[in-house]
Amino acid sequence: MFQCALGRLVPRLFPPSPSLDLHVFVDAGGQPARHRVWGGLAAASETAHCWIETAVQDLRVAHPNLVSENREVKGKYLGREVAVQVGQRLRADDPGLLFWTNWYPRSDGEAMHRTQEMIGTFLTHRRVGRTRLDRERVEACFDRSRDYYHRRLTSAVNRHKVVSMLAHLTWLTTRLGAWQLGELLRSVTIVIDNENLPSAPEAGYFIKAFSAALLQNAGMAIRWTGPALFEEANVGAIRVRPDADSSQEPGLQLVDVLLPAVQQRLPDYGRASDDS
Repeated sequence: MFQCALGRLVPRLFPPSPSLDLHVFVDAGGQPARHRVWGGLAAASETAHCWIETAVQDLRVAHPNLVSENREVKGKYLGREVAVQVGQRLRADDPGLLFWTNWYPRSDGEAMHRTQEMIGTFLTHRRVGRTRLDRERVEACFDRSRDYYHRRLTSAVNRHKVVSMLAHLTWLTTRLGAWQLGELLRSVTIVIDNENLPSAPEAGYFIKAFSAALLQNAGMAIRWTGPALFEEANVGAIRVRPDADSSQEPGLQLVDVLLPAVQQRLPDYGRASDDS
């Protein structure tokens, strides 16, 4: 495992609880089975969102020949030097953004094994008490998650994508709990660049249900996390978009720009094609 983080999500003054609307942008660079590095960008204020949009627009202006036809900025075109410059600007401006990365090269690594155990516990041990009136409804929701994980994720590559992505999100929620920010969360939106996962609606539901458990463990109020089990991925206080179009999301583009600075620090980088 390889991990690094840049920036600071903790506000200088804690706002009244709960009032934080957290947006998380998640993208991966490299091939699925080699040098697949997950990057994430967490923003919890209008200032942070404005900084993202300004930074991406500045890159379009500064490097017009390296922008794709749909005006998207991509790290593989801009390179490591630009990534370092953007990272330095993020650190200097301190806009309330957290960028973090994780690399999980092996499915049997410690972090991956721990996440697989958490998924197993989530799917098999959260049984509902017999006296609960909505027991059948709750069980049906867990059956839906079990069906996706065990029957839809038959490909080893797709299974690795989902488990490593959840390990990546677990890193963030663990920090939210440690920083006592979980209890301040009012909503969480997770925007994931399209990974071509089987059945995007079911993938979104599974990721949302598991993320809700992570966020509740981090301190987010059950009145926000509880309903997530009964909702589709794109509604409610916790929302997940598993097939986002990065050309329409400056946050995803910024993650993609920053990733090369991390990828090139990995062992044997460049031995095989590592384009995202």
